[in-house]
Amino acid sequence: MECRPDGTAYLVSWSPADGYHFDEDVVRGPGRVVRLEAEPSDDTAADDDLSYAITCDATGPRVRPAPDD
Repeated sequence: MECRPDGTAYLVSWSPADGYHFDEDVVRGPGRVVRLEAEPSDDTAADDDLSYAITCDATGPRVRPAPDD
């Protein structure tokens, strides 16, 4: 993850937690907000998707849960 001089964020690389994967639900940037959505690897799992919005401020990256679109 990079916070660029113009205040935009850019995802350089990402890796899901065990039991999750990423597919097309990644907005890499650069942009004011970049997004990741991790989905359970087992399609029958009752686990919810994990969605995050990532921004940059003067102190660095900020990650917050985001609604699943």
